[in-house]
Amino acid sequence: MSAYPVHWHPTPLAVTLATCAGLAMLTGMLLGRADLIGFAAPLLGALAVGRRRRTPAESLTVDTALPEPRCLEHDTVPLTVDVHARGAADEISVSLPTPRIAASTEDGRTFALRLLRWGRWSVQPRVAAYAHSGLLEAVVIADAGEIRAYPRTTTLDSLPRPADLPDRAGVHIGRRRGSGIEFAAVRPYQPGDLLRHVNWTATARRGQLYITDRLAEQAAEIIAVIDTFSAVPQSGGSTLDLGVHGATAVVRTALHRGDRAGVVALGGILRWIGPDASARQFYRVADTVVEARLDDAVVEPDLSRIPRPALPPRAAVIVFSPLLDHRALNAVQDLHRRGCAIVVVDTLRTEPPIGRDAETDRLAVRLWRLDRRRVETRLTGLGIPVVQWNERQQLDDVLGPLSLRPLIGRTR
Repeated sequence: MSAYPVHWHPTPLAVTLATCAGLAMLTGMLLGRADLIGFAAPLLGALAVGRRRRTPAESLTVDTALPEPRCLEHDTVPLTVDVHARGAADEISVSLPTPRIAASTEDGRTFALRLLRWGRWSVQPRVAAYAHSGLLEAVVIADAGEIRAYPRTTTLDSLPRPADLPDRAGVHIGRRRGSGIEFAAVRPYQPGDLLRHVNWTATARRGQLYITDRLAEQAAEIIAVIDTFSAVPQSGGSTLDLGVHGATAVVRTALHRGDRAGVVALGGILRWIGPDASARQFYRVADTVVEARLDDAVVEPDLSRIPRPALPPRAAVIVFSPLLDHRALNAVQDLHRRGCAIVVVDTLRTEPPIGRDAETDRLAVRLWRLDRRRVETRLTGLGIPVVQWNERQQLDDVLGPLSLRPLIGRTR
């Protein structure tokens, strides 16, 4: 509960009445027309009657309740706003003029807030009080707190994984020998081998003990990278929207299958969450993702600031970028030099528009396409696959073919 001092000022109605009355009186006096003075009399009377009422309120007490400060985008959360005036107030109205929040109410007290987009949104009810028969108005902007709307996403069917897996138990068949179920080789018995690993068929054929080796089942490390240097409006959401939804889907899928997942947001302010497989990791990543905003800073992101455990060299890195800013391209090359196995998902679905000077614009678009092709060739030359995520495809369709074989990072 918060008390806000109010400052009363004339409403548009009061200004209109005073202006019309003043003009009518002045014109009537200059032209000597009594009818104009008579026209102004009721207007002045309305202003005088309104001013005879008691003194308006000195402050407004606003009590807000936001029981669910976290939700998914397009979800609806309740908000309750109670307003009490310390003094006289003829009418009090509450509204929520927030562009990314659709508010509806039936009684003017309880609101249903529908979050139209992911992100952090301040909930600031606009409380308007009226006094003196609607001739005075006071507006207070209250603070009801903040809502975190997480991106709504689904679990993917498959994800790319690195060829070199860390020494952690998981569901992927690795290269090293271990206690998995996938056959690796048959070798002679060595002291310390378990009896249950004896290959009795080979033992009976060769007259000595032979052991069946199997491949270990290991967990992968998946890092989703979001390029916040560009946010181009397009169908299906901006390039930043696609990057945020794609990164969230990648992290959710990786955690669902037991892998360790993390996120990095490239920008002037570098944000990251190191890979982990705990139950709370998705919410840590989601809290980092909703901080992603279009970053127009000119600072070059320094990936060396990220600790090595937070960005392991053997991780599979999936970068969501429109490939428009050279700083994002430099960051991808830095990741490649670290030894990460990288996939770049191109989130740009639109081209520069062609205006009135069609011939010049077509030439400019052709040059722009050539530059885009040069960037893709530069990355593929380093062994970094670049895939296009267009409006006709789901993310599964884009990443599915890349999951058929392990990704290979830079060899040292």
